[in-house]
Amino acid sequence: MSKRSAAIAGGVVLVVAIVGAALWFGPFRGDDADDGRPGMRDGDPAAVAADAFAAAWQGGSLGKVAATSASGDVAARTAAIVAGLAAAGATDPTEVEVTSLEEVPPPEGADGDPARVRAALDVTWTLDGDRVWTYETDVELVEQEAADGDDADWLVDWTPAVVHPRVAQEGERLAVVRAAAERGELLDANGDAIVGLRPVVVVGIQPSGSSDPPPRRQVAGIVGVDPEALASRVTSAAPTRSSR
Repeated sequence: MSKRSAAIAGGVVLVVAIVGAALWFGPFRGDDADDGRPGMRDGDPAAVAADAFAAAWQGGSLGKVAATSASGDVAARTAAIVAGLAAAGATDPTEVEVTSLEEVPPPEGADGDPARVRAALDVTWTLDGDRVWTYETDVELVEQEAADGDDADWLVDWTPAVVHPRVAQEGERLAVVRAAAERGELLDANGDAIVGLRPVVVVGIQPSGSSDPPPRRQVAGIVGVDPEALASRVTSAAPTRSSR
């Protein structure tokens, strides 16, 4: 049993007798949290590994991160997901910060599984035009016992969702796209809409396609504009250009 697992077991026994002891012996005490980050104890190997992952991602050196075999090539897989951000001037996050650390309970009946922790991350990207994009995600780390009896190592258990929680599977990508803004409303002094949001249909008449004035007047009546003004615009327009 690892040192961390032994501490957990001891806390469980003592919590029956006195709640305060659980707070002292538990592996994630609040009294020695690092810089106010819950669960981050100074010198705790899991906390050190979580901070190292955050620093590596921010610094573009994910290839040096110790990870599980299931994680694959963390650097290459992360780069593939964020490749679409390069067009907006971003290749690596501006800042990655571990905000808290918590234990992940083992599945029911899974005795003997290695200990796991989950590190919450704040990730910030700076895109073209000094646009800042910040979101929350998390990464799990797994304890790996050292063969020589030294302190256990903590390995990053990477999945695509580490990059962004909405990236659910391989092949999904992050990208910056331009979306048309919703048209605004023109309001009068009382706050009533003068021009509101409504569907717009553009109707045009091409002079070379209609030389007979009556159709122009008919169109003017359908769309509710001055027929004389429309006829004048059609007559003065270039033959192949539509008047609206």
